[in-house]
Amino acid sequence: MNAEPTDKRRLVIAALMSAFLLAPGRATAGQTNALESLKSSHDMARLEIGATCVQREKDALKQYGKALDTLLAALKQKGDLDAYLVVETERKRLSAEGTVPADKDSVPALADAVRTCRKAVVNQTAR
Repeated sequence: MNAEPTDKRRLVIAALMSAFLLAPGRATAGQTNALESLKSSHDMARLEIGATCVQREKDALKQYGKALDTLLAALKQKGDLDAYLVVETERKRLSAEGTVPADKDSVPALADAVRTCRKAVVNQTAR
C-alpha cells in the first residue's frame, strides 16, 4: 500500500478543504459576533498602544527640552558663548518643530553639544 497520497487524492482533499473553508454562510452568528468582538478588542488595544507611544514621545521631548535648558544655564555660567549659541539654536528649533535631531549628520555642529548635554543629564541623574 502506498503511504503517500496520489495527485488525484491530493486534489480531492484540497477541493474539500477549500469548499469547507471558503463556503459562504458557514460561520454561525455566534462565530461572526465573536470575530467582530475580537476585531473591536484588537482595534482598541492598538489605539491604547498608540496613545501610550504619543505620550512617551511627548515626555521624552519635554525631558530633552529640560536637558537643553540645563545645558544653557551651565554654559551661561561658564561663559562659553559659542556653545551657548549652538544649544540655544537647537532649543529654538525644538520649540518650533517639536522633534529631536535624527542623527549626527543632519546637524553636525549641534550633535556634539547635544551629546555632551545628554551625558551631563545622565551623569546628574545617576548620582
